Amino acid sequence: MAASATSTRPTTRPSTICDATQLGQVVINVISNAAESIGDRHGSITLTTDCVDVDHVADEYLPALLTAGRYVRLRVSDTGHGMPGNVRTRIFDPFYSTKSAGHGLGLSAVLGIVGAHNAGIAVDSRVAHGTTFSVLFPIHQGTVDGAGDAHTVHQWTVGSGTVLIVEDEASVREVATAVLIEAGYDVLQAADGEEALTILRHEPRPISAVLLVITMPRRDGHSTLKELRKTHKHLPVVMTSGKTREMRTAVPDPLVTYLRKPYAAEQLASTVANAIASPGGGDQANRP
Repeated sequence: MAASATSTRPTTRPSTICDATQLGQVVINVISNAAESIGDRHGSITLTTDCVDVDHVADEYLPALLTAGRYVRLRVSDTGHGMPGNVRTRIFDPFYSTKSAGHGLGLSAVLGIVGAHNAGIAVDSRVAHGTTFSVLFPIHQGTVDGAGDAHTVHQWTVGSGTVLIVEDEASVREVATAVLIEAGYDVLQAADGEEALTILRHEPRPISAVLLVITMPRRDGHSTLKELRKTHKHLPVVMTSGKTREMRTAVPDPLVTYLRKPYAAEQLASTVANAIASPGGGDQANRP
C-alpha cells in the first residue's frame, strides 16, 4: 500500500459532517456485499470506526488521492471468500457485477457518495482471506451541534401521498424508502416492473408518484412506463439511472422526470415533491 494509517485514541472525539441517509446507504451496500461473500457459510462481519493519521498521499483511495492528515475511518471487514485482483479492480464500475442477477449499482453509488463528501474508499481483499472496505472522511475542525446538523440534513419539502418505488437493488430501494417515509410519504416497494404493474392494478390507495429505475430484470423501466400509461395516464414518474447514456434517452412524456444516481436524500425528496406538484399530478395521479 502506498500509505500507512495509524489508529489513535484522541482525548476529544473527532467529528465529520455527513448526510445521514447517504452514509446509511454506504453502510448498507458494503454490508450487503459482505453478507453475499459469506453466503451460507459461517462467518462474521465487523464494523468499526476510529480516527486515523494518514502519513502521506493515499493513492489507493478512490475517487481521488487523499492528502496526508487526520481522518475519521469507517471500516467493514468480512470473513468471506475474498476477491481476485481482476474483480477487485472493477467493483466500483457502474453496472459491473459478479452476480447472475443485478446490475452492480450498489458500489458505484457508494463511490459517488464518498466522493461527494470529499472522502475516499479503499478495498483490501484476497481470495480465502476475506475483504475489508475502509472509508476515510475528513475531520471537521469546528464544533458540531447535533440538533443543528439534523435540521440541516432534513431541510426538504414535506410531502404527502403514496409513492411506489420500483428498484431491483434492495439496498438502494431501502434507502429511498427511508428517505421518502421521513419526507412524509407512504411507500410501496416493487423489485421489478412486473411487480410494479401488479401493485398498480390492485392497490386500492391512490398512487401519487412512481420512482422507477430504468434497467431491471424481467421488465425494464421504459417498458414498465409504456404499460402503466395505458391505465395511469396522469401518474407522475421519476426515472432513475446511474448510466449517462440512459439518461439521454428521454421519453417524450411531460410527467416524466429524470434523476441521476447516486442522488442525495434532498434531491430525491424534492424531485418527487416537484413531480407530484406538476400539472396533472397530485390527487389526480390515478385518474385514467
